[in-house]
This record gives sequence, C-alpha cells and structure tokens, in this order.
Amino acid sequence: GGVQGEGLKAWRESACEGSERVGRIVGDWKTFAREPGDEGMAPLDVEKVSDLSVSIAFSAFKHKARLVREHEPRLVVLGDPTRLSQVLVNLLLNAAQALSGDDLEKNEIRLSSYEEDGEVLIEVADNGSGIPAHILPRIFEPFYTTKPVGVGTGLGLSICKNLVERMGGVMEVETSSEGTVFRLRLHVAEDEVLSDPTAEA
Repeated sequence: GGVQGEGLKAWRESACEGSERVGRIVGDWKTFAREPGDEGMAPLDVEKVSDLSVSIAFSAFKHKARLVREHEPRLVVLGDPTRLSQVLVNLLLNAAQALSGDDLEKNEIRLSSYEEDGEVLIEVADNGSGIPAHILPRIFEPFYTTKPVGVGTGLGLSICKNLVERMGGVMEVETSSEGTVFRLRLHVAEDEVLSDPTAEA
C-alpha cells in the first residue's frame, strides 16, 4: 500500500523529530544546573526552564491556543530542573485540554513569572470555562482525573504538587468561569539572596 507507506514514512519522520527534540531537551536539562546539591536542587534560570517546557508542550496546543509569555528577567529559583520542567509541561498540557475548540483568536494560555515578597511565582493560566466547584476539592488527589478512559493523564496534578513541594515550594489554584490559574511559589535561589545586602536585615 502506497498510502500506508506514506503514513508510515510520516510517522517515522515525526518520531525521529520527536526523539531529536527529546535529545535536545535532555541536553538542555544538563545545561540548567550549576552544581546540583541536595537531591538535584540547584539555582535555575526560570525563563530557560519555561522556554524548555514550552518547546516540549508546544505541539499539543499550537493549533488550539495562543501562548502569551510574561517573564520578569533574571529570576533564579532553587529547584530541580527536570522536575520543574515536568510540572510546567503538565500544566501547559492541562491548560490546552481545558480550552474548547481550535480558536486561536479566543483561546489563550498565559505563562508568567515574577518575584513577590522574596518568592518567585510561576503561573500557567488558561481562559477556559474553569474547574467546576464539585471537582475542585479533588483535583490534587492521586489518580483523580476528569478525562475519559484512555486519554493520557500526564503526571497528574497530585504528582505535580508533590514535585513542587519536594522543591520546597507550594502549588495553588484559582478558578472561575473566566478561566484557571495554577501558581507555583518557589524559593529565590539562596546565593542570589545572599548577594543582596538588604536581605541581611
């Protein structure tokens, strides 16, 4: 079958492209960390981790939603680069699934990071219809999913939350009929804090 052969060729090409991208990602992950200390924790450039996460998740939402990025420059957190990018990839995929239809005019995913009160906040927001009130208390339960059987559940929010907490951070959610925001609160990398004389006070 010529058609089948074509399909296989296309699949092979995309699989090769996929493995190349994963190869690049793994290479990128190695460049993030300076000297990893305890449990792979190291100072991380937030914008670089965000860019990496977007490059992994992008194919899942590029035809579905616009991505808006807002990063305060030179934010450095203490974290594990692999864990943090896994969490952000999952949040981006979840945001894409929360949006209905393929309407690039209407659908928006926003990825932002900023510093507030000595913490770095990273937010992944969508302008979907929000998480229903009866589901909200359960979203961080292990194995809880609203997706139909057979639809990939990614890491699941309970694992994401756990990964963030193991980095000493906090994961929060805010939702309304206008959309949902998942927010990570992480520690500013210690050596960056120490170089700031006002932090001694």
